[in-house]
Amino acid sequence: MSLLPKNLFDDLIVQILVRLPPDEPERLVRASLICKPWYSLITGHNFIRRYREFHRLPPLLGFLRGEVDEFISHFIPTTAFRPPESCLSNSLTLDSRHGRVLLRDTGSVDLLLWDPMTGEKIHLCEPEVAECYFTAAVLCATAGCDHLDCHEGPFLVAFVGIDTDQVAYACLYSSVADEWSDVTELQLEYSFTTLPMAPILVGDALHYMYDSSIILRYDVGSERCLLVFDQLDDYSDDNVLMLTQDGGLGLASIDMLTLCLWSLKTGPDEAIRWEKLSTINLIMPPNHNPSCLAPSLIGSVQGVDSGIIFMSTHTCILMIDLKSERVSKVCEIDENFEDIFPYFSFCTPDLKFI
Repeated sequence: MSLLPKNLFDDLIVQILVRLPPDEPERLVRASLICKPWYSLITGHNFIRRYREFHRLPPLLGFLRGEVDEFISHFIPTTAFRPPESCLSNSLTLDSRHGRVLLRDTGSVDLLLWDPMTGEKIHLCEPEVAECYFTAAVLCATAGCDHLDCHEGPFLVAFVGIDTDQVAYACLYSSVADEWSDVTELQLEYSFTTLPMAPILVGDALHYMYDSSIILRYDVGSERCLLVFDQLDDYSDDNVLMLTQDGGLGLASIDMLTLCLWSLKTGPDEAIRWEKLSTINLIMPPNHNPSCLAPSLIGSVQGVDSGIIFMSTHTCILMIDLKSERVSKVCEIDENFEDIFPYFSFCTPDLKFI
């Protein structure tokens, strides 16, 4: 017989369960199966909210990667979490943000919004613009949202494309209005050969890097304007955009095992410049094969923790924690690839797939 009052005993249980690591989601599932009271507790809204507020940062549950030639998007798990579908045919991953994944359905003219947690899919017709190479990004539309649980909330989809005449097009879809905004156009001076990685959101503006050197900015706020940054000089060809610690636009460049971090600054005359923040000499993890290719940058974390950058070799994906300057191996891969889309989300037993 317990010597503690029941309410105090229950609070102790909550204090223990809330500290279970979010990157090991199977622990909460096992705990919920111990007895009915624990199941009711762990699957209750109050506990789930408390659990997410306690940990704050959703864990990395896996990656989305695509086979462009075959138009297949794969989910590569990094934890025990497995989505209802791990392979989506006739699709090309465009973005992953706030627990949602945005894909292009190559079998139709639709964009596909996918929630890996529940398996829910929402089809959106592409905007009526000139034929162009395009990408798109999904954003939470709730003002002031902490993004701890916005899977089912309102969302925005930003569309950015460039045609063969070097004209850029951009427009914004709102799930609340269920329509696309007017199209913004901008004549460019540059010719792009590759689609950009997932954009970085700074304030109300999305920033896309094309050909590792040119940045296109699309304001998704009230202005809805397009702007191009001049080509960057004296930097590596291997660059990724990132968020700086103060929430500004940053840039990471790598040369062999030397990582340089930069921050975009705006002067009194509105002129922009890149200011070097730091240089990090990377120390590879002990189990890293020294015969592997030099790592290449493939993305950064945004909207969750601005201090993480991802690299790949031809055998594995590596993660750099910029705060500790620690490099760790996330998972092994069977081939080198340029684009990945990390998937961050809390995995709790209230969800339908458990």
